[in-house]
Amino acid sequence: MNTNKLLASSCRRKILKTLSQKKETTIMKLVRTVNSTYNEVDRNLSILEREGIVTQRYRWAQTQNPPEPYERENPGFAQTPKNSRRLR
Repeated sequence: MNTNKLLASSCRRKILKTLSQKKETTIMKLVRTVNSTYNEVDRNLSILEREGIVTQRYRWAQTQNPPEPYERENPGFAQTPKNSRRLR
């Protein structure tokens, strides 16, 4: 992609300006900084990455001990006393 076409998007220009100042940030901070949508920023980052201008790093949150399954002791619904009548 030529430089004119690459810089034709105002979103890409704002992303590059922001990254030139901060060097590293999250996509959500970029969304707020460039005042755009997540999808547009993500699409433009993909274009910049494909051209070798930026690199994206992905981090996944992991827990060492997965939480126990959630079980309610008293679900609070569909309970009827043992000696009550049901209407039919």
